[in-house]
Amino acid sequence: MREPSLLLVSAALLVACAPDVILAPAGSGAAAPATGGAGESPDGTGGAGDAPASRGPVVLASGPSEPSSMAVDATHVYWTVDDQVMKVPLEGGSPVSLVSGSQFYPTKGIALDADHVYWIAYYHGVFRVPKSGGPPVHIVSVNTSAANVAVDDDFVYMGEFGSEEVDGFAKIVKAPKTGGALADVAQTVTGVDVIAIDADQVYWINKGRQRVYKVDKAGGSPVELFNAGERPYSGTYRISTSDTDVFWASKQGIMKGPKGGGDAVLLQLAGWGEDMALDNENVYWTQWGSDVAKGPLTGGEPTLIAADQPSPWTIAVDATHVYWINYDGTVMKAPK
Repeated sequence: MREPSLLLVSAALLVACAPDVILAPAGSGAAAPATGGAGESPDGTGGAGDAPASRGPVVLASGPSEPSSMAVDATHVYWTVDDQVMKVPLEGGSPVSLVSGSQFYPTKGIALDADHVYWIAYYHGVFRVPKSGGPPVHIVSVNTSAANVAVDDDFVYMGEFGSEEVDGFAKIVKAPKTGGALADVAQTVTGVDVIAIDADQVYWINKGRQRVYKVDKAGGSPVELFNAGERPYSGTYRISTSDTDVFWASKQGIMKGPKGGGDAVLLQLAGWGEDMALDNENVYWTQWGSDVAKGPLTGGEPTLIAADQPSPWTIAVDATHVYWINYDGTVMKAPK
């Protein structure tokens, strides 16, 4: 397969975060996004008796440093960090540890369904715990150091180290969400890093060759789609899908390519993009050491959401807000 070209779609990072206020990239000497003053509530509406607060980022909670991954539902933010799975209400408050213990260290990745949180414990396997709290369940043992998991109605998907003599260096596997035997989805692929799923396919980036692949959920031969480019230096990098395209964070920025394969494009210059999330219109990302931003899925001028953050790490979105966790463990929220 020929090497795809990288087509530059957008390079600027000058954006409006409030009416009549134009913000430049961090370090340019321009003003940073406005944040609420004393009395601002976590939803950014202002405290009782105060003038309306600005639409800047607010702190929902403070937790342990070096978070892994995060996700949101209609009521809570969930994240994995160290040997814990934690949650906090979308309005902010005291974080709750759903699970904690050395047997879960280190917790990596996170996925949600209607009732449960799923995660990986390196080299121990995949677990789940009720969102409302309760005893965790060990779904399956799997030899993995993959950065994330994915779930659909029936299965949990992840990468596994295989036997080099038999199966190749690694493979994609799945197991029933309620527990059961592992089933191979794709074999003889090198170093599965991060994965995503849609209705029919599993997508992933491998560690060794920096390529993007896909395979039918039912199993089969992997199809190489793109050269992924250099991966980020560290952190909770991600691959995601829309109805028509695959998106991933790389050292160059946010990349995009059609699900059927072809040319990959450099959608946004994000410099050491750590993590990313999608909605129907935009891609949102954290940039190592400084900023949280968004840009149209079709390409175009990016918008700065928050500047001068202490190393924003992992990110998630819902219908109205962007959520991220900084390296120091602060859980943040800002309007889209």
